[in-house]
Amino acid sequence: MLKGLERFRVVTIGLGNKEDPQQIFESLNATGRPLTESEKVKNWLLMGLPDAEQQYLHDKHWRDIERALGAEHASEPIDTFLRDFLRWHTGEVIGIDQAYEGLRRWAVQQGFAKDRPALCRELARLASLYGIITGTAGKHPDKKVEQKLLHLRAMGIDVHRPLALRLLDDASRNDATGTTSEELAEVISSIGTWITRLWLADRPTAGMNRSVAELAHGPGPNTDEDYPQYWLGRIRRLRNSRVGVPSDEEVREGIRTRKAYGASATRSSFAVLCALMEAEHKEESPARERLTIEHVMPQKLTNGWRSYLGDSAEEIHGRYRDRLANLTLSGDATNSSMGTITFNAKREMYKRSAIGITRRLAQENTWDEEALERSAEELTLRALDCWPWQDQGAGKRDTQARDSGLRWRIEESPWRTESAASDMVLNVAATLLDRDPANAERLSGEAVTYDLQSASRYPAGSMAGTRTLRAVPGHSEYVLYPYARDYPASAERCQEMGRRCDVRIDVEFDDNNHSQRFWRFLKLQTGGVPGQKDDWRGGNQWTDALNSTGDRIGIYVGNPESLWLYIKVWKTRDESAEEMMRRVQGYSRAIRTEMSDQELGENLEGESMKGRSVTVRRHWTGDDESEWPEVAQWIKEQHDRLKAILTG
Repeated sequence: MLKGLERFRVVTIGLGNKEDPQQIFESLNATGRPLTESEKVKNWLLMGLPDAEQQYLHDKHWRDIERALGAEHASEPIDTFLRDFLRWHTGEVIGIDQAYEGLRRWAVQQGFAKDRPALCRELARLASLYGIITGTAGKHPDKKVEQKLLHLRAMGIDVHRPLALRLLDDASRNDATGTTSEELAEVISSIGTWITRLWLADRPTAGMNRSVAELAHGPGPNTDEDYPQYWLGRIRRLRNSRVGVPSDEEVREGIRTRKAYGASATRSSFAVLCALMEAEHKEESPARERLTIEHVMPQKLTNGWRSYLGDSAEEIHGRYRDRLANLTLSGDATNSSMGTITFNAKREMYKRSAIGITRRLAQENTWDEEALERSAEELTLRALDCWPWQDQGAGKRDTQARDSGLRWRIEESPWRTESAASDMVLNVAATLLDRDPANAERLSGEAVTYDLQSASRYPAGSMAGTRTLRAVPGHSEYVLYPYARDYPASAERCQEMGRRCDVRIDVEFDDNNHSQRFWRFLKLQTGGVPGQKDDWRGGNQWTDALNSTGDRIGIYVGNPESLWLYIKVWKTRDESAEEMMRRVQGYSRAIRTEMSDQELGENLEGESMKGRSVTVRRHWTGDDESEWPEVAQWIKEQHDRLKAILTG
């Protein structure tokens, strides 16, 4: 420490009247650790004021901001608060690295630049409310409001905060808005339902940034309007966007199929299971801090469980292990003692559980696919009761994308804009069925990849081989596989459906598709991957060979809702097909062991026959370019991990 203090220097710089001290301050650290957004904001707020006033504002208000946000030793919480403050006040999706410039620009427009002490006081007041949202400033004084905020904190999905801050501000100024704590609790509850149903339905929340900013910035209710119903109406008007509140059927399908354990999903699953427990047991619920998530079928497939599950053990374990149906709650001590014991032994422990959702598992005699599907349905019914959503105006999902350049129409009807080609395929099929029920027969066939199928044969969300079938909007008795390699292929599919039903379908799209744009962005952002073709238009690329046997990493970004990486194996001259399959299966096992924190594909046998490992997957909204920096970094990280497996 003494050696460090010997290196400490105080620098004083004298400036002329026409020089900008803030500009000098920002440039001082150009070659060192960059200044954070909140450091620049703090200096700008206090700069040039008399010493006594600077000290007062710092000690009385800026320190209050730090304490309310838990930022005494870190600046990131303040940066995040400033970003969400600006999203509320501008209606724009301000990035965290734009908070300082955004605040200065907004302050000039609003007249705060001439009264920076007033702005400092206002930020301190709002930081105390934001700290209640995050929990760093303590609990909300109203028990019902705090209960709703607790669930949102527990979910770990924070995109709602600009709107929540605006609502808490409304309630804090009750004389001006007339908002009561009871009304506030009702609106916060609706936001919690919105967030939770999106997560349960496995829908990405990336597009919510813009919607939440616009909601928060928009007008509020008139004094004679019902406050909760006004905000419910605003949320309902998002029904035809990708972030609209999911239907009961979408929630049901998501609970059945989504990965609910690993990375951020673990936190959200725990929040959901605890909320279901507390809805059932109320004040008698065990304390959350004493509970953990328990896998009924264990995370690692033991010989005992492999024998118990039979010939399809690998497939069943791979498919259901991390789904919500296989998860429950147990106490810390109980969980550690259960480990990988057999289901029959676990049943005896479940019978004694104080938690209803865990105790009811003991009613199952075996833990097989049928039991898991029953568990999913039980959780669905309880989730729909806990987070109900009524929207009589909701119809078929009709996503209106600003910049997709993808639209279609049937003959001379109005154009409909889509954000994803898969949505277009589903909506075209739905419209054809609406026009004439006999079109179901014309669109049906044996080809799973192309024809309409009966939901009685393939329930929505089920897989035919490696392909997931999706429900046709408004026609839950039918399913389709709606994905194609690119926009032209999806356009041709829609036109072919029209020809089969004797109507003309027009499709227009931007030929500079999102895959092509994303490949260029990936190269610019991360340097790309070895062998990347900059002008490649397709959704799939392979790297150069990364080891002596010529194996590569494949990256697929052509699906507008998810992307994935995998290892592609090339058969060597002296290698049999069986040896090649064993090699790729070895890669898959290494991926499952070393990359279990990621969402992984399930069809090990089927993929190995094609020379591919299991996939490493993530959800994305392909045409939401604000999501691309995070996705590009994720691809780089997972590519490096797969490369280590290949070269190791």
